Amino acid sequence: MTNMQTIDIDELRQKAKSGEYNEEAIANEFLKQVVDKEDCPIDIQSTLRNMGFVIEFKPLIDNLSGYVIVVNNDKKIIFINNSDDQKHQKFVLAHELGHFIYDFNSKTYINAYEKDARKDDCEIRANQFAANLLMPKKLFKKQYKKLKGNIKELSDYFGVLEKSIDLRMRELNLV
Repeated sequence: MTNMQTIDIDELRQKAKSGEYNEEAIANEFLKQVVDKEDCPIDIQSTLRNMGFVIEFKPLIDNLSGYVIVVNNDKKIIFINNSDDQKHQKFVLAHELGHFIYDFNSKTYINAYEKDARKDDCEIRANQFAANLLMPKKLFKKQYKKLKGNIKELSDYFGVLEKSIDLRMRELNLV
């Protein structure tokens, strides 16, 4: 469940760019501002729309999962490949939010999520942010125990691909 409280994105950006906070801390801070209870997953589409983003699902070239365009913080659009799995689309939305927090500089920003692209530090950071946002450690461990590590059920609960669940389990040393 997402609340309508205003998100202090500028404060999050300052913390993110200070280097004192890792992706998990920034994602947790963001979640505190938008999720009413810490025991339910974030509704990333509603959250982005509440932040003023327009989300458009449309055909894109095969290796392009999505891209974000932000102009002067007034016009914010995320295009998502409508042929991708919905669970992957959710991850791409969270990934692009990570770029908005970490990389947007208040002028114009464009970033593409390419499936087979080489992962640089910015892309790795956006992936880490997305994983922490969509599968917060505390909630993930709770659901992992409750669902006895069932990858399919965890995938359905968090709304992410099974490979994302597998990676998160490994990151948290659960397997």
